Amino acid sequence: MSFQESGPSFAVVNVTGDVDQEFLSVLSDRHFPYRSIKLMASKCSIGKSIFFKGRIFTVQEFTANSFNDVDVVIFSASGSISKELNPIANEKGVTVVIL
Repeated sequence: MSFQESGPSFAVVNVTGDVDQEFLSVLSDRHFPYRSIKLMASKCSIGKSIFFKGRIFTVQEFTANSFNDVDVVIFSASGSISKELNPIANEKGVTVVIL
C-alpha cells in the first residue's frame, strides 16, 4: 500500500491474524493506494502495535462506529464477527471484502 490523498480509506478487521498480515504484505508489495488505514481486532488484541509501511499502528477494537470514514473494510474474522459487522458496514456504504 502507498499513501495517496485520493485513495480509499481502509479498515482491516482481525489484523493480528496470519491471513490479514499476509494481506497487508501483498497490498504493500503492490503499492495499493490508500488515504488512511485502521487496524482492528477483538478486545484481547487492543493496544498491540503493528509496524506497517514505516509506521507503528495501534490496534483498535472493532465496533459499530469503526466504519465511520471508511471506504473499504477487509474481514478475515470468524463467521459470527463478519455476520455481525458486515450489515453495519453495508449500512454505512462501506465496500466489504471477506477473505
